[in-house]
Amino acid sequence: MTKFFQFATLFYIVIVASNHTSTAQAPSVIANKDFRLRKSLQVQGDFTFIANNSISINGPRRGTTTPVFLPKDDFNFPDSNSNIRVDYIDIDNDEGTFSSSAASFEVEGIDHPKILYAGLYWSGTYRLKHPNDPERPDNDGNNYPIPDPRIGEGPEGDFRKIKFKTPGGNYQDIVAGETTDTEVIYNGYRNTADNPSNTVVKDVPYVCYADVTQLVNEENQTSGEYTVANVKAFTGDTDGSGSTAGWILVIAFENPSSSIKEIFSYDGYFLIRSRTPPVTYRLNNFVSPPSGPLLIRYGTGALEGESGLVGDRLDIKGTSTPAIGPNQGFTTLTNSSSSQDNFFDSSISIDGANIITRRPASQNTLGFDADLITVPPGAIPNSETGIDIRLSTRADGFAQFLNVFSVGKGSTLSVPVHSFDSTRNDDIRVFPNPTQKNLTFSQSVVDYSLYTIHGKKVLTGRGQEADLSQLPSQLYILELSLNNDEKIRFKILKK
Repeated sequence: MTKFFQFATLFYIVIVASNHTSTAQAPSVIANKDFRLRKSLQVQGDFTFIANNSISINGPRRGTTTPVFLPKDDFNFPDSNSNIRVDYIDIDNDEGTFSSSAASFEVEGIDHPKILYAGLYWSGTYRLKHPNDPERPDNDGNNYPIPDPRIGEGPEGDFRKIKFKTPGGNYQDIVAGETTDTEVIYNGYRNTADNPSNTVVKDVPYVCYADVTQLVNEENQTSGEYTVANVKAFTGDTDGSGSTAGWILVIAFENPSSSIKEIFSYDGYFLIRSRTPPVTYRLNNFVSPPSGPLLIRYGTGALEGESGLVGDRLDIKGTSTPAIGPNQGFTTLTNSSSSQDNFFDSSISIDGANIITRRPASQNTLGFDADLITVPPGAIPNSETGIDIRLSTRADGFAQFLNVFSVGKGSTLSVPVHSFDSTRNDDIRVFPNPTQKNLTFSQSVVDYSLYTIHGKKVLTGRGQEADLSQLPSQLYILELSLNNDEKIRFKILKK
C-alpha cells in the first residue's frame, strides 16, 4: 500500500505518475493543496486530540485463516491495510448508522472543562466499487463518472455527510460545505477544484471539516465519550493500495492550573509518493514568544501511514533557522511509539502511548494517524513567524492533512532533557525504556522525581530502582539527582 495526504488553499501541483501495485491500476496524480491557518487563539489551558479509525479488518490477517477479526475488535498486529478485507467499524448499536467509532475526552481534576474550540475532521480514501464486482475497487480512475457519485444521493454514499454525538447528547447531522462553519477541504476525485486533472488522485482521498464548538458546549457536559458515525471509505477486498478512514476532534480547553498558550491549527493536503525526493512546505502566521524557553506541543493527522513499513520521516524547523549542517537545520521528530524512521505508523497516540480510551482501541489503525507530541527544545526558536515541515520516505507514500501547535512561554523543566532514544549519558544508564513496570538505574541516586510532560510530579524516591507499575501508560520526564549535585533528565515511556 502507499501512504499519502495533506491539505491547503489555492496552490496546486499536478504530476502524473504510474502506480505499481498488486493489481493493474490506471495512472493517478498528485494534486496538493497548501496548508492554511484554520484557527488561532490564546488559552489558559491547552489543546488535545481525540480520534479513531472508521474502518478496520474484517476477516483473517493476510496469509492466515485464523483468528478471524471483526471490524469492532482491537487490532494490534503490525500489518498493512493492503490485500485484506476491510469493513466499517460500528459500535453504537444504532440502526440509523452503518459505521461508528468513539473516543473519550477527560482533563484531570476538572469535571467538565470549558471548550473554547472544537474542530472536527473526517477523512478517508474512497475509491468506487468495481461495476462487475462490488467487493473489489474500480481502479480505472481515468473513467470515473462525472458528476462525482460519492456526493449527493448516489449509491456510493455522500462522504460529506456524517453524524456526531457528544457526551449525554444525541446524534447531530453534519454536512461539510452546507454552512459557513463546515467545509470540504479536499476532494481527490477528477475534475474538481482541488484536482483539475482528468485523472483521480491516488485512492481518491477526501478531507472534511466542521467547527463543532457550539455543539460540544450545548449540554454543559464536555467530558465523556464522543462518537462519529457514517464516515465513508471503500470497503471490501483491498488491493495493493488498501483503504483507510477516520476522524479527529481538535479540542482547545480551559485549565486554570495551566499557563497561557497560543494555539495554531492548520489544515490542507500534502502527499509524498514512495521513493521520491523529500518535499518541504511552509506554515505561515505562526508566532513564538520573543524570549525565554519554549514548551511547544504538536499534533498531526495523516492518511496511509503504515505500521510495518518503515522509511518515512517528519522534520521540522523555524523558517528563520539557517539551512546548515547534515540535517539542513531541521529537527527529526518521533512520536515515541515508533522510531524516527517511521513517524506515521497507523497509530492514535499521545506522547507515544496508544490512547486506550477509544472504542475500539486498536494499536494499528490501518492507515490512519493522529499523534500528539512535545517538540524537542530548540527545534523552533524565539520570535519565529513560520514553520517549515519536511516529509521524506524510502518505502511508502503518505499524506498529511492537519498540523496543530500550542506554544507556551517557559517550561517547568529547567535543565535539558535527554531524547527518548538516549537512555544513558557519561554518568548513568536508565533501563529498560520503554518499560511496563520498573526502571533500573546503573548506580544509586540521591533521589529521583517523575513528572508528566506538563510538569506535574507523580512519583519520588531514592536508590537504584523506580516502580512505575501503578502509573498510566504515557510519556514521562525522569529527573535524577546524583552525588555530585548534578541533575539529569530522561524521557521515559511507560507502556
